[in-house]
Amino acid sequence: MSKPSSAALSDVDPLAASQPRSAEAQDLIRRAPMGYVWNQLASLWLFLAGFLFTILATRLGKDPYGVLAGALTIYNTAVYLAAFGLEDASSVFVPRALAEHGRSAAAAVIRRLAITRVICLTFVAAIILAGVPLLAHLAGMVHQPWAQGLAGANHVPGLDVLAAPVAAYVFGTGLMNQFSAIFTALLRTRLTFIVNSLGQVANLIAIFTALRLHAGVAGVLWGLAAAGWLTALAYIVLLMPWWSYRGDGQPVTLPAFGPVLRLGWSAWLINIVNGALLKQVIISLFQFFLITTAVIGYFNLAFQLTHAAAYLLIAGLGGVGLAAMSAAYAGDDRPSLAVAWRAVSKVHILLSVPLLAFCFIYAPSIVYVLYGATYAPAAILMQVFLLFNIFYLLAGGNAHQAALYVLGRQRLALLTQWAGLALTAGMAYILIPRAGMFGGPDGALIAIGTGQAATVVAQLAIAWRLLHAKYPIRFSARVVLALIPPLLLAVFVHPRAWLPHHLGPIQVPVTFSDLALSVILFTVVLVLGLAIAKPIEHLDVDLLAQTNPRLRPILMPFASGAPSPMMIISKMPTKKIKEKVVEEAEADKTPTARRPRHPSQPVIRMPIELPQRLEE
Repeated sequence: MSKPSSAALSDVDPLAASQPRSAEAQDLIRRAPMGYVWNQLASLWLFLAGFLFTILATRLGKDPYGVLAGALTIYNTAVYLAAFGLEDASSVFVPRALAEHGRSAAAAVIRRLAITRVICLTFVAAIILAGVPLLAHLAGMVHQPWAQGLAGANHVPGLDVLAAPVAAYVFGTGLMNQFSAIFTALLRTRLTFIVNSLGQVANLIAIFTALRLHAGVAGVLWGLAAAGWLTALAYIVLLMPWWSYRGDGQPVTLPAFGPVLRLGWSAWLINIVNGALLKQVIISLFQFFLITTAVIGYFNLAFQLTHAAAYLLIAGLGGVGLAAMSAAYAGDDRPSLAVAWRAVSKVHILLSVPLLAFCFIYAPSIVYVLYGATYAPAAILMQVFLLFNIFYLLAGGNAHQAALYVLGRQRLALLTQWAGLALTAGMAYILIPRAGMFGGPDGALIAIGTGQAATVVAQLAIAWRLLHAKYPIRFSARVVLALIPPLLLAVFVHPRAWLPHHLGPIQVPVTFSDLALSVILFTVVLVLGLAIAKPIEHLDVDLLAQTNPRLRPILMPFASGAPSPMMIISKMPTKKIKEKVVEEAEADKTPTARRPRHPSQPVIRMPIELPQRLEE
């Protein structure tokens, strides 16, 4: 019997599938961590580019900027409606088709998704071309300044002449978003980062050029439409290998497209709740109970700031986490999906909860630095909503909804989301007219937070039961434990006293410098707390080290629990282990063993249930 090489011993995978996994599925899973990094960078650049765009757009003037805002509202609504949930469906069915049936099946799904999206965009663009001029005509019949502006009064182009550029902008951006979602589903996020970043630069160039040429609102929209179409064309060229790919002539199993449309429909309805109806219901109740516009402004600011903080560091998980779960579930491999679900939940907790805890302590300073003393009352509202968001993310956030999508139980996700909306509306109707700390905007945020908490708990219970896997409660508890030292430091130590008020003739903004120094101190103490609490498991370290070996020495100080099988093997006598590996590799015929890459180098696959047993 020949002895295996040392490479075989180092290729033990502690998170192996419970059945043989295709090379495509394995490749997708291994690319997921870096896929998140590139997707997160793209999200941060999108936020910065949007901020710069708003600054440039205000240079149009007060009235033109108001018309542009109205046109962009129609644009955002139209893009949202034309999406039809196909981007979420892409993140589930493209990687699944690639992992289960190969490139030919994935190419077929990509072509069908593109055709369906073009049909939806054509329908919505036709509505814009026919309906927006009618909207402008009706606005002209209303004797109000804002309505006259929309109709084209005061020498400002109205929406009647902006229908064509808005329709072109919607069509181009819709195609760009769909193709970007496809590449994200394939976990080619470095490519999407480059292309989308160039597209955002094109948007900034378009509005800057329109300002220099005095082209007005119409010029800005035509420029944005051109940028969207150029970005979409870049994606079309990059997708050329997939448009014409037919395989090697062998018969191809084409997945049914009906499940794709059903998931898209459910995801679309869920996105309506989260993206439009939730906030609109609260604003309508404010208006119904004659709440002042100032109070509505405080509510809106607290809601937006908290939402931005909650998703600042996990925005890149959107399509990447869903694609990784779908690849793990290839071949109905529910145990692998359970591990992916737990991993995504841990990322939600580790990246978002510490940031929200910091924002809770320093909410007054954050509001003052960003918006000034005028909006100081929004800080208390922000702290109220932050408490609910911390609970929401400790319970797993959107990871459970993604798991239900992958399992084909999107109707359960839809039911829980709409039930949460009903609970929010009912509580808001009761609390908003009340006086005191539980009424008004506080009551509205309590209602929203309660609805979100109920939704995530229901989805967690469903995912827990369907996946037969325990939620990482131990991990959550250790992260909370690691937060105690930095939170105590933030409460009792105030760096403001250490800072000079002047640097020579220059006055130092004390609040901003205090906040910046507090971020540094909080981060340092948090790292020390994580090193003591050790929330990460050795198996998590091995999983990430497979994508980049340099991560192992960085993460090891934060790891606890029993050593992983890889570490155990590396510490045992070499000769005996080699003989045992050869015997087990030849004798093991169960689905938990992976086929060897080479006859002389067998690769052992460990059961995927092992991480859960170790935690128990």
